[in-house]
Amino acid sequence: MGSDSHCAIYSKAITLPVPKLSQESKPSVSFKVLKSNNAILVRKSDGQIFMEKYANQKIYLASITKIMAVTIALQKLPLPNQRITLTSDVFDQMEKAGASTAGFHPGEWVRSVDLMYGALLPSGGECAIGLAKAVSGSESSFAELMNRKAQKIEMKHTHFVNSTGLHDKN
Repeated sequence: MGSDSHCAIYSKAITLPVPKLSQESKPSVSFKVLKSNNAILVRKSDGQIFMEKYANQKIYLASITKIMAVTIALQKLPLPNQRITLTSDVFDQMEKAGASTAGFHPGEWVRSVDLMYGALLPSGGECAIGLAKAVSGSESSFAELMNRKAQKIEMKHTHFVNSTGLHDKN
């Protein structure tokens, strides 16, 4: 969102454009056009809630997790051209979970920037794990970095346990 925006939409899959609002205006949003099961429309400047749909329901973060993973990788990896090897255990994990991948192969050396694109565009789980291991040595250590970042940017009630967004009871 641009700096002149006064409204933010948080959702797992929303198809609405974010309206530009003045401090006094109130958006009109219909649940009929909202495809997401969970959503909230909040004015950024003062936190006023205009609309919510099961906003307090606990949900999986899904690919939002990969956005956080790439954010951390951008901050921690020294160069976008750093070469990272994708190990076969990563692919075994993705296959077992039925997770989406970007099409890289076990043993392949991949530039970190390509893993970032792979994590975001086709939602490649192998890319997110490759970045996590390159930054922290393990996915669990990387999740700790993600949680620290989430606290810093005030993502309340958010807890990451992996870099892929694959379902986990925690």
